[in-house]
Amino acid sequence: MKRAIITKLDENHFEYMANEMEKYYDPFSFLFIGPTGYYVRQISDKFSEKLGKTINRDAFRVINQYVVETLKLNNMDTVFFDRDFFKAFIASQIEEYIKNEKDDEYLEFLRTVSRSKGILNYILELFEKAWEIKVSSGDFLTPYYYEINQLLEKNEKISKLILNLLNDTSLIMQKSGNIFDQITTYKWYVEEYFEEKKKNLVLSGFFDIPPILKDVFKKMFKNFENVYFYVWEQINDRAFNQLNDIYNFLKSEGFKIEETIPHTLKLKDKTKVTSYKNSIVEIYEITGKIKELLINGKSPNEIAIVVPNFSIAKQFSEKLTEIGIPNNVNLQSKLSESKIVKILLQPIKTIYYNFETEDLLALIESPYIDTRQLTIEKIEKFFREFRMLDEKFSKEKIQEISAHIKQLEKIKDDDTYQDRMEKIEEYKVFIEILDNLLNLLEEVKNGITNDFITWFIEFIKFSIEKFDIFTNDKYLFEIKEEKNALIKFIEVLNNLKSYNLKINSWRTFYKILTSIINVEKYRFSERKENAIDIFDITQARFVRKKFKFFVNFTDAFYPNFDINPLILNVLSDPNKLRSFNEEIERRNVILSLIFSENNHISFPHSTLSGEPILPSTYATEFGEVKDIETSFYIIPQASKIYSEFDKNLYKAFNEERKLKLNVEWKSSLNVKKVSHSLISTYVNCPFKLFLSEKANVRNIDSDKSNLYIGIFYHRVLKRYFEEVVFELKKLVEEVYDEVFIEEFFQYSIPKSINIENYTKKLNEFLMHLHENVESKNIYQLEKTYMTKLRGNILAEARIDRIDKDKDSYTIIDYKKNSKNSDMGQLLLYDYIFKSNINKDFETTLLFLGIEDRKSYKIKRIKEKIYYNYYKSEKEIDYDIYLSWLDSILEKLTSGDITPIFVEQNNVKPFMMYLKDMGFKIQSKKRFCKSYAVSCHFYEICKNFEIYNNVKLVEK
Repeated sequence: MKRAIITKLDENHFEYMANEMEKYYDPFSFLFIGPTGYYVRQISDKFSEKLGKTINRDAFRVINQYVVETLKLNNMDTVFFDRDFFKAFIASQIEEYIKNEKDDEYLEFLRTVSRSKGILNYILELFEKAWEIKVSSGDFLTPYYYEINQLLEKNEKISKLILNLLNDTSLIMQKSGNIFDQITTYKWYVEEYFEEKKKNLVLSGFFDIPPILKDVFKKMFKNFENVYFYVWEQINDRAFNQLNDIYNFLKSEGFKIEETIPHTLKLKDKTKVTSYKNSIVEIYEITGKIKELLINGKSPNEIAIVVPNFSIAKQFSEKLTEIGIPNNVNLQSKLSESKIVKILLQPIKTIYYNFETEDLLALIESPYIDTRQLTIEKIEKFFREFRMLDEKFSKEKIQEISAHIKQLEKIKDDDTYQDRMEKIEEYKVFIEILDNLLNLLEEVKNGITNDFITWFIEFIKFSIEKFDIFTNDKYLFEIKEEKNALIKFIEVLNNLKSYNLKINSWRTFYKILTSIINVEKYRFSERKENAIDIFDITQARFVRKKFKFFVNFTDAFYPNFDINPLILNVLSDPNKLRSFNEEIERRNVILSLIFSENNHISFPHSTLSGEPILPSTYATEFGEVKDIETSFYIIPQASKIYSEFDKNLYKAFNEERKLKLNVEWKSSLNVKKVSHSLISTYVNCPFKLFLSEKANVRNIDSDKSNLYIGIFYHRVLKRYFEEVVFELKKLVEEVYDEVFIEEFFQYSIPKSINIENYTKKLNEFLMHLHENVESKNIYQLEKTYMTKLRGNILAEARIDRIDKDKDSYTIIDYKKNSKNSDMGQLLLYDYIFKSNINKDFETTLLFLGIEDRKSYKIKRIKEKIYYNYYKSEKEIDYDIYLSWLDSILEKLTSGDITPIFVEQNNVKPFMMYLKDMGFKIQSKKRFCKSYAVSCHFYEICKNFEIYNNVKLVEK
């Protein structure tokens, strides 16, 4: 007996089918066949629950699973080639075709295919469908199969490739009678399999039946006394057009089907559509709704989130985990996106692509190289400095860097000594890194030339044992995803080894492997019981839940026109296939909505930067859009606190005792020696001095070009006035080579440009100097003086130039630009110098700008200081400066490190101190950040802004 039973398409379908199973179930003479694992599992679970006892799970099967298991049961020596084999087979065959192809145009096509990431999946899809058409006996083809059949008859490059693969596959199958794949397994079942008749066959859930499956069903219908085909009611929607094909097939097989009026779906009654400001708000609001459902007694396994891709799935999973909700990410990610897989392949990739700089840097940053004293930015800088971006990496390059270190070590002590020593140490670390890198690459080069797969599996095992992140239990949670990727990757390698592809070239194996990992996927996490499920739309279509949340439901994802580009480019009418694909996508969405009691569709209406996002056309079709405005981004409302993290944030921002930063800014600076530089740093921001001197926080990759330019100018001017210089340019060239020791500055083009530029600037400055300095009697050049302050503090001043004229002196300080002038610096130099001379004299204090050729002048005459304020001369008592200096030293020695962004700060530069006292003087404000220029420690201090009474000083 053959009977077609029309079944309703609603959320109660799985309960209905479980009830129907009671009519037919017999543990030994019954078989239920469904389209997917999710569909079959839900019916068997509900039937088992209803029956109240264990059932024969083997009687509930997905169609392809049933046929393959039947083959293996009846042919014990069968070798079954799954999709993994065909990924490897196709990739290896393409490499073989490339070796033997004579046609240049077709050869270029094959090479393009071989290089293209992810294209293997599209070729495999075409191959499988073409193989199915070749093996099946069906006359009627659905639109997609019809287009592929038409493609094979055309004179196209992709057609030639697919036909060659089909012929090679046929040869493999013919050579051995015991090798099968999914399609030939179906063929075996139809043509060769014989089984005793059983009593009841029940089929349900199918929306389309491919050609080969029709042949299988026909055979199955003959092997059962009673066949019950539960067919969906006809739906008045384009997404269900293929049901007509099923109805026609069943009629042709002798099933009686009652004619019914197509049913119109009503989804708006149970679907809410919500628009949120952006994706962050959407994630927060949706996970919050789920938390509230659980608080109100709902079970996690009654709820699902439907996402468009893996990235969004991870975002929701992380938020759910944060708020204490167990969840299962049912989506899979490509192996090529796994960090550990990328790391493991990186040494081979580096050799394959002939030591590209990008690959070398990636290796240095990986766990293979465990030297971590240099940042990757610093290493990149050294790559540029030693011309490693353009030249091949080799031992000779290491020897070149070693020779450069020896040159630096020969230089006598000078004003670049400390920086030069730091540079030498960094170069030595860089050499250590390059040595380790070279040893690793040599080891890999020696290994890959043998049995590549066997060697690589051993290499992975050895490497993983060395990687601390995999051997240290404290990283267990962080790497759970990567462990799953590693297990899958090893499985792929073992499969490749078992296929015995007869490939000798490691390069070919590497290309095959990269092709496979671009399509092979791994599971994100282990499955948990009683947890929120996160699905994509194809998984969610046959899953019954009380609540489904369809997130990021935007025009970019729904409908998803993911059409095979290899066939799309050669179609006469691509829109036909697009329309067909849209029908399938639409059907998946509708089914997902049907098999749920409550649907929540949501989407962000703008990006984080405010650009508009369009919702899917389905969103407005299946519900009324409600726009939810929310004012919070990071700090939650009290009613929407779902995690410990959110609770702490809320407290920090909303509880009075947590709002204000209330600490005593004190530290033992232990200052024994001061200079203008130290005092200047302190008065500009005491906390900056603490971070740099006491906390020893180094700005590793700071630009020191201005420091070197300043040293260069000072050294040239010292030697110019010390020696008889006939040609300034020659002196500039000599000092340039002494100061600018980095490789980049020694390249011929930048070097010649810089020398010309500096010579010109110095010539102009010397003319300006002669015009502004009255005295011609040079007393000292770059002389260091010292004295004691506040009893036991040693004060040091290194004065660029001192001129003497009878009983008066002129103290000169060179600046690259005079805008950096600080009256306090000159007065400190004058005080220390006066302490060494031990007699009273008048002093002219002068800043001279080398590049801007401007000057800043003050005078000290007895106990008065004279300075210019615009066009008038102003005076202050010398005691005011001494009082300020004493107060600064007192605060410095007492350990006052109050930052400038705190109200309590009363440490100020001398000129700001004068202005606050009411004197007319030009004084600069202090800023943590001024336009594009910021303090080295700006990012550290920015964290203090979590307190309401802290705001960094910015312009």
